[in-house]
Amino acid sequence: MSNLAEIVSEIIKELDEKDAVRERLIQVSRAIVRASSSAVVALHAGDVEKADRLLSEASDLLKSIATDLERYPEYQYTGPMPQAYQEFSEANILRAIIMQQKMPTPRELSVPSPFYLSGLADAIGEVRRFCLDLLRRGNVRKAVELLKLMENAYLVLRPLNEPSSLIPGLKRRRDVLRRLVEETRRDITLSLINERLRKSIDRLLREIERNGKD
Repeated sequence: MSNLAEIVSEIIKELDEKDAVRERLIQVSRAIVRASSSAVVALHAGDVEKADRLLSEASDLLKSIATDLERYPEYQYTGPMPQAYQEFSEANILRAIIMQQKMPTPRELSVPSPFYLSGLADAIGEVRRFCLDLLRRGNVRKAVELLKLMENAYLVLRPLNEPSSLIPGLKRRRDVLRRLVEETRRDITLSLINERLRKSIDRLLREIERNGKD
């Protein structure tokens, strides 16, 4: 019993240190989410340079807490870190898609695989916005290319039936992705129909104009 006070004191010290790490992770994870979300906005605006700066900032923030996460690995899967991992993965994957580059791996991003998959599903969902922008500009061919990418990603994710405890929210994201793929396919189909109809009307008007001159 003589060392009980010493034991309790050590435990309190350990808990205080762990709580301090938790507070630090909360602050850093929020910054990672902000930078990653802003990078996605920049990508939609076509400002890849700004997106790269924000992703570099987010990467540096993630590196700054690597030691903390190694010491307390349980924090990778609880608290604020899952969202930070997901947002960071989403932004990096979306950049690779838009720039037509090789997909970054979970290891390259220093992100646990479950949250990488969630980020992948979210990134593919963001691709729909690019498809709609392309359709508004009349670039149907590029929109079709992105639709094929969305379809392939969904087919890759569809067989995953891991428990929600291992990949939180993936089933919901996969269901949302399926709906987005279907909606994007419908939008592209309607755009193609409208384009063909417009061309047919133009041809008809030209023929009427020529016949009127004759």
